[in-house]
Amino acid sequence: MFAKTTLASAVAAALGVSAVGIQTAQADSVFFPYVGAGSTVTTVITTINTSTADAYNEQIGKIGPYLHYRLYYKSAGTDARESSCTELDEFHPTSKNDIQTFDLSGHFGAETLGVLFNDPSVQNEWVKDNTSFAMGAQAMSALGESAFRGYMVIDNGDASLSYTLAGEAFLFEFNSGAVWGYQAERQSGAVDPDSGVGADYRASASGSPTNVGFLPFAESTTAFFVTPVSEYQAPPSINEYVAKIGLANIYYDRDERPLSSGQNVSVTCVGRVEAKELMSDAGARIPDGGWGAVTNTRTLSDVNVGFTAAGGANDTLSLSSAVTTAGAVVIKLDYNDSTAPKFNDEATAGIYNNGYLLEPGQNTWVAPAPQ
Repeated sequence: MFAKTTLASAVAAALGVSAVGIQTAQADSVFFPYVGAGSTVTTVITTINTSTADAYNEQIGKIGPYLHYRLYYKSAGTDARESSCTELDEFHPTSKNDIQTFDLSGHFGAETLGVLFNDPSVQNEWVKDNTSFAMGAQAMSALGESAFRGYMVIDNGDASLSYTLAGEAFLFEFNSGAVWGYQAERQSGAVDPDSGVGADYRASASGSPTNVGFLPFAESTTAFFVTPVSEYQAPPSINEYVAKIGLANIYYDRDERPLSSGQNVSVTCVGRVEAKELMSDAGARIPDGGWGAVTNTRTLSDVNVGFTAAGGANDTLSLSSAVTTAGAVVIKLDYNDSTAPKFNDEATAGIYNNGYLLEPGQNTWVAPAPQ
């Protein structure tokens, strides 16, 4: 058995290469639209599996149920926003009613394959399997860099067409204790790409437009993590899906004064965009913040660089060439300066770091029933 690493102090602080994917006929899946890591940052992932299916034992030649993990990753550098993601494809054991929590980067649980919180490995024999859950560490090694960003899709091969997987994530800056998180998006009954559909998360796209507030730029940063979503969110080998984020023509200061000339920014696979980049004046006219209607779109010209399934089916969003649609999951971040933190221009003893998904709900596209 592996030695255990104590995480009590880390948790207390938090509270105050690629292989081509093996496809399955049907699967319940969960989608983590943003994951990442750096020298003092990691992503902690939790999966909850209620399936009884012995998934994937034929495909991977192992006995017992397994979950299929796909990490799509790229450099975290500012010049990588329009670069593609590479897929890292692995299988890890599971069991009915299993909860598995792991550190994607391997900062914690380094002696336990990235698995956290003294998981006993009785029903889920992850120790015997001896495969590291720290896929982010592998990604950083492949990149030759100390940081990465990306997204994950995890599925269990259950053909029952019921929601048997759930997931949670939190991003943890363990040097300062800052943390934010989200619940994974879920889908039931994905089919393989030869049928033209699979892991379809288009209905999870954030509403477009969505009204959001901006805190004062002088003391805080508002940014967005943008992940384009598709008819097939787990393409083999690489992800080249493109989406644009922008402001809907006008944004407002805190005295309801309208300001025009927002601009769009393109993101491939996953990327970070600061709110000031969406304003032609870089936010200079709203130093105290304000609000704007954030849009996210994918057009057919964007989509066609993506995955094409066997038989000619492709990621066209089932729309005419003249139409755009909400096409990305957008996470809004607000955080302040850690060197001289302020709030409302008043000094504070610590920092804040808030993040949340811009919810779906204004989209006209509706996912088809499971096949």
